[in-house]
Formats: sequence, C-alpha cells, structure tokens
Amino acid sequence: MEFKVRVLDFLAIYVKEMRKPENAHKEFDTHKLIKGLLKSLQVAHADKNTILFDRIKTVLTLIARGNNSNQAAGSEEAQNKDSKLLITEVMALVLKPTKDAKMHMAYVDCFISLTKHFSESNDPKMVKFVSFTYKELLKKFLGGRGASAHSLNQQFFTRIFEECNYKLGSSLMKPLLRYLLPNVSGSSATEDKLVDSELSVGGGDDKANKLQARSNHQRLLAIEIFNSLVKSSQKNAQLMLALSNSIDLISGVLVTLLKTSDSWQ
Repeated sequence: MEFKVRVLDFLAIYVKEMRKPENAHKEFDTHKLIKGLLKSLQVAHADKNTILFDRIKTVLTLIARGNNSNQAAGSEEAQNKDSKLLITEVMALVLKPTKDAKMHMAYVDCFISLTKHFSESNDPKMVKFVSFTYKELLKKFLGGRGASAHSLNQQFFTRIFEECNYKLGSSLMKPLLRYLLPNVSGSSATEDKLVDSELSVGGGDDKANKLQARSNHQRLLAIEIFNSLVKSSQKNAQLMLALSNSIDLISGVLVTLLKTSDSWQ
C-alpha cells in the first residue's frame, strides 16, 4: 500500500518535471501513462482503496493542468494534445456501459472535474474543444447512440449546468433549441439562427435526414434538458444573463412550438 502511494508520488513529480520548458525536447509518452492510470483507477476501485483512488485522480488532474506558465509554443501545443487525449479517454469510460454504478460515477466525477478545469481555463482552444465535446455528447444522448440510461442521462447534463462554467451551458443552448423544433420542410427565420450549432452542421441531404430523424421522444428529452438549463440559471447570474441575451431566439422557438403543436401527434 505504502509502496503504491510512493509510486504515484513519484509519477506526480515526474509529470511536473517533464512539463518544465527546459524538458520540452524530451519524449514523454502521455498516452501510455494516461491509459495506465485509468486502468489503475479501475483496480483501486475494485479493491475499495479510496486513498489510491484519490491519488490516481490527482495525478490525472495534474497531467490535465500541466504547467501553464511560461510555455513555449511547441510545449503549449503538446499540452493541448495531452489534455484533449485525457478528456477523450475519460469520456470513453463515461460512455462505456458498466454494471458497476459506483465505478461509473467515479468516471463521471473525474470527467466533470476535468470539464470544470478546462472550461474555466484561459486557453480558448481548450474551452472550444470542451464545448464541442459536450455538443457531441448531447448529440449522442438525444440521438440515442451510445447513450444507455446508465451512461448518459438528464442528471448528467444538470450537473454540468450547475457545477461548470456558464459558458459551457450557454454553448449548449442552441443545439438544445434546435432539437425542440418539429420535423418541418423548409427553413424558418428561427431555424436559420440555429443552424450554426455543431448539432445541426451538415449540408444538403444530410441536414434533411437529421430533420426527418428527430422524433417526439428526442424533442421531449431536449425540453427536459433545456428546462434543467433554465433552472440552473436561477442560481447562476452569468448563465441567467447569457439566456436573457438570447430571449428573442428562445421566444421564437417557443412560438414555433405553439404554432406546430399538431406535430406532436
């Protein structure tokens, strides 16, 4: 037990040293290290070793944060690559179906911890990448692909809205509103304002297919998640301001829903 803790302490020191600018030229296989730590996370959980489990999460977070001060351009690019890799690896574990609810919750906690860090960072590239990642998760959930009740659910997105930076929640507003609209042919002014979201990107036939593929069940799920976003804004002044700045767009979607109420039949 003590030996394993010391090994993790050594890894933490190693990561810190390799992040220094003077060591930027040295090879550092972050991919292998992340995979090993995630596997160790599973073992520590299976052994009910909370001390090791928390230490492993600390090292993973350390890899994610890196050394943000005085980074050279090449070092910063490498750090972004490592950070994206870490988010992608943990996201895969969040999406992977498992019968162990506690293990899955641990992955979710780790994923949300990483999300909070990167969504609040001063790196615009990482903020944009996190936003894109969650739009893809939202697409999986609403599209019913790789989103079992155990891996993704409404409570997952509610936690994101409540615990993470308001910019992430506001970036998901348009994709959610896009899914609220009925399957209609043609394009309205309200739809035109929503087509810039990643969730509706695509041209020609692909866009038409997405419109036709949207079911009432998907729309209801989107309404529930959007309702969670609105409720979360009551406790977050910045998120409330972001929604209020888009009140005309939100109102336009609601008016469209009322006008096309027969589409629910």
